[in-house]
Amino acid sequence: MGVKCVSPERSSLVSFFLESLLGRKLATPQGARAFAGLDRVFLLDAGGVKTTLRCKGGTIEIHPGEAGAWDAGISADLATLLAVGLGGDYLWPVLSGRLRLRGNPLLLLPLLGLLRAPDPPAARPAAAPASSTPPAAPGAAPHSGS
Repeated sequence: MGVKCVSPERSSLVSFFLESLLGRKLATPQGARAFAGLDRVFLLDAGGVKTTLRCKGGTIEIHPGEAGAWDAGISADLATLLAVGLGGDYLWPVLSGRLRLRGNPLLLLPLLGLLRAPDPPAARPAAAPASSTPPAAPGAAPHSGS
């Protein structure tokens, strides 16, 4: 599974955001299940910036603009798409008209499921080594050692 921008020199920041976001989401079990065996083309319109997602064989290709025929699409302002992509609810934006579904809305369920997938757990930093000197009391002068 993987995600790649097909024409990075022609891609918008939306394409690079989607590449990073969808790559992280596909790395989760929920995200992998949402896209298993999916063979669809989606159009995303983020405030007039169009991006085509071609999904096939566990790979998502991100194309700038409206690249050919598509099965279903999502249109919204950038802030709404960002909120949904970062795990926010998509039902209320759809009902309020801020997120518009184009084509067959049932075909969008795997994409919406992937956008809602939790991010993979971040690597935890190693614990700092214990200090042999106790921390100073608040307002106390530093110890000079003499």
